[in-house]
Amino acid sequence: MGDEQLGPRPLIADGSCSDDEDAAANLNQIRRTKWVKYGCRFTTCMLILSVIAIVISLTVFNIQDPNVKMTVVKATKLELMYRTIPKPGTNMSVVARSSVENPNMFSFIYNTTITLYYHENMVGQAQGPSGQAKPLGTETTEVTVDVSTDRLISYPNVNGDVSSGLLNMSSYSTISGQVEVFKGFKKRFDLRSTCTVTFNISSQAVQEQNCKS
Repeated sequence: MGDEQLGPRPLIADGSCSDDEDAAANLNQIRRTKWVKYGCRFTTCMLILSVIAIVISLTVFNIQDPNVKMTVVKATKLELMYRTIPKPGTNMSVVARSSVENPNMFSFIYNTTITLYYHENMVGQAQGPSGQAKPLGTETTEVTVDVSTDRLISYPNVNGDVSSGLLNMSSYSTISGQVEVFKGFKKRFDLRSTCTVTFNISSQAVQEQNCKS
């Protein structure tokens, strides 16, 4: 058997390096895809939170003025002489009713003060009990104001009023309170309402009234 002449053997390429590079590239691609997904999710969450914050700021934290409706209900304890003239040394009472409507998402705590005038002269004043209008609710309270008949009959033209059988008065109501959102954040309100009212002296009923807030 003759000697075989062997030529140079061909080099066999080692594919392990190429496989490692492909695996590393795939791993980097997977990581980038994950980070992109995380970034999209984070951005979406931030957008949702921003929308929620805007909605809350325009609704829950948008504190509005409470609405007040004041009416004079009746007069009581009016003692008359000759069925027409208020008796000196006595007091009559005027009952006023206030309705406070709270449009906010937090309670409105307030105090009510009512002052009565007869021809621009103060004849009585009273402060009602503390009230609390619940969120989106309405609170109704009544306040009784004692009126000095001595102050009424001291007016020079009172005889002309009582001879007509009618007694014209006006009321000025102040409702002061606050809406407390958090312990450190409060918003104060001073609400006012005026009424002109005509009483029938003999029946002591309200014959006519006009109130503005």
